[in-house]
Formats: sequence, structure tokens, C-alpha cells
Amino acid sequence: MLISGQLIVICARRFKRKYGHGDIEFWNEISMHSTLDHKNIISLVGFCDEADEKIIVYEHAVNGSLDQHVSGPDLTWFQRLKICLGVARAMKYLHYDVIHCDISSSKIFLDEDWEPKIFGFERSTEYPQSWRHRLLFSCHFDNTNMTPKYDVSSFGVLLFELVCGKKPVIDGDDSVKKQLADIIVPTLEKKMDKQSLTVFTNIIYKCLNHQFLQLLTMDKIVKQLHQIVKLQGKQENLVHSSAVEEVTPLNGRLKVFFLLWKIK
Repeated sequence: MLISGQLIVICARRFKRKYGHGDIEFWNEISMHSTLDHKNIISLVGFCDEADEKIIVYEHAVNGSLDQHVSGPDLTWFQRLKICLGVARAMKYLHYDVIHCDISSSKIFLDEDWEPKIFGFERSTEYPQSWRHRLLFSCHFDNTNMTPKYDVSSFGVLLFELVCGKKPVIDGDDSVKKQLADIIVPTLEKKMDKQSLTVFTNIIYKCLNHQFLQLLTMDKIVKQLHQIVKLQGKQENLVHSSAVEEVTPLNGRLKVFFLLWKIK
């Protein structure tokens, strides 16, 4: 794709009505991106809305989406921890006034350095949520749970998937504990710092347990994941100062300008 005479590589996402992607979702994705600026949120390059085509164009993510890698050998345990921390930081930033409402491994891109980039804001809402939004998306969610805690619970599922290679079957709190103990990816477990693994699994359990969930915030989770990355880094004798460096959210929101073009 050419922009200002320069060739750039992009990632295009086509919205389709058969997957529940209508006008509302399309414009919600665009409007949300216009108010967000964080290193772990994908940058929007442009969009097309013509005839039956609705396409959103993002910056290129060399390594695709996270769901393509969770069950494979591509990601080391240390890389998975850094991905978790990056996503948590983005969610901490969002939760000042936005609920994502659809956090999952399929809504996270990975760049050339395996840095996570959240996208998929088509069902997101500002917080506190409006009644209009509840009506629009009531067919997708139990709207009584559409608070930041909804995102925290979804984040727990994401953590489980990254350590076990698949999503949990949630059938009571004890079943989550049993699954964690029994199905951690063996090749990952051999390289895990035991203390960091204990803290990591405890975060998962609290995210998926409604009793503990009420006490969790993304701010608390970021701090714990930050310590876990440091512990694992020490075990692997790695120096990753950029991976554990705290990121301070920008004050306010930065407006971005979209490049508009038409399909030929």
C-alpha cells in the first residue's frame, strides 16, 4: 500500500455481517481507536466503507494473532510472560474509561518483536456504560456483567490459555485449579521459575473466581506480572530492561487522523 509515496505493509480486516459485524460494530471500532494511544494497542492506518465492503486497515503485525501461537512451540515462557504484561498494561490504560468487552488471544496481534497489540474494539464501551450500549449489545453479553471486571475475567482465560495451550473448561473453581495443575504445557514447565509460576497461577484463579474477582484490578495484576517477569528473567539470566520497564499512560487521549481511500 502507498502512503505519501511510501510503500508500507499493512494488515486489513474485513467486517462481515454473517459474523455479527454491522455498521455499529464497524464505526465503534474506528471511533474507539481515534481516542486511544498506547504501545500495546494496534495503530489504525485507515478504513474503507463502500457498497458492501467494510474494511479496517491496521499497522502490520508480522507474527499474526496470538491465537495462532498459544498451542505451538514458537513462544517461550519468558515471551509469554512479556505478552501477558503488555496486554495487562494496555488494559490498565483502557480501564480509566473504556471496557474492551472482547479480550481474547484472537484479538491480540504480535509485532516483529512479539510485542502484543490489542485490537477488536467493535463491542467496546466507555465506562460507565450507557444504556444505549447495553441495548445494542445485549444479544452478545450478559450486560449486568459489562464492567471492567468482565475484562479481568476474560484476561484470566487468556492467561490460562498461554500457560496450558488451550482455554479452560470452567466448571466451578476447583476444576480450574485441577486443570492448571494437570495440563501446563510440559515444555514450558521445565523452564519456569517455580515462584513465578505459583504467582501466575494464583492470578488466573483469582480472575476466574467471582469471590476474588471483586478485589482485582488491572493495576494490581500489572504489578504482580511485572514481578513475575523479573523473577523469570533472573532464572534465565537475561537482561530485558525494556520488558519490565513501567509505562505511564499519557494524560488524556490523542486524536489521530485517518487516511481515507476507495476500493477501485
